[in-house]
Amino acid sequence: MAVVIHPLVFAGVFMILLGITLSEFYRIVALAGYQPQRWFGLFSGMILFILTFLYLYLPVNHFIPIWILPVIFTLLLIQLFKKTNHPIADAAVTLLGLFYVALPITLTAGLVYPPATSTFSPQIILFLYMVIWINDTGAYLIGSLAGRHPLWKRISPAKTVEGVVAGVLLAYLAAFLTRSLFPELTFQMRLILTGVIILFGTLGDLLESMFKRRVQVKDSGKLIPGHGGLLDRLDSLLLAVPAVYFTLLIQQWL
Repeated sequence: MAVVIHPLVFAGVFMILLGITLSEFYRIVALAGYQPQRWFGLFSGMILFILTFLYLYLPVNHFIPIWILPVIFTLLLIQLFKKTNHPIADAAVTLLGLFYVALPITLTAGLVYPPATSTFSPQIILFLYMVIWINDTGAYLIGSLAGRHPLWKRISPAKTVEGVVAGVLLAYLAAFLTRSLFPELTFQMRLILTGVIILFGTLGDLLESMFKRRVQVKDSGKLIPGHGGLLDRLDSLLLAVPAVYFTLLIQQWL
């Protein structure tokens, strides 16, 4: 609902999502034995989102994302005053959180504004959510009932080839049946975006599973009873959103 009500509501909700998800990622990193700069990373992620959104919402005449340079230098300087066994690794995993969580969630603003649309429009991000939800639901249900062949046993033994195939078919079916709901997307673009979302959404799911298996935890958090943390719910989006954004950017250039 936050996507369709108003741009400022969208910004407020997604800033909260960014903060919680990034915090859960830093929790997983800490369980692996590192000491990320949690508050520094959260502050930097919020600044990235705010500056990007304001650039699209106002819009301002210029925007130079040069902020990343002082962030890196400040992060390295902080390590001078911390007594840690792995200062370089601690700084690296802090930056990893910005690129893995904060940047993809920030790019959602680019899906409701140019280059995706000429004015504020929720259609593309709603399409992305729909494809991911149907793909994940179909893969889970069919995989649980008829799955026999693990897709990647070392990382996610519960995910099966049968479930993945079923999720792909159901997602494409939904993209075809709901074409009237997304008039801004041509038939060809719906086909392309559905494939991109499924591919990178699945990779995002596997990537988060790898992180959790590394620290031997089932869920990223306990925010949603019975479903784990917010990172568990948004893992597919963290790779799918940048992939969709750059697909649309390339399509615009062509």
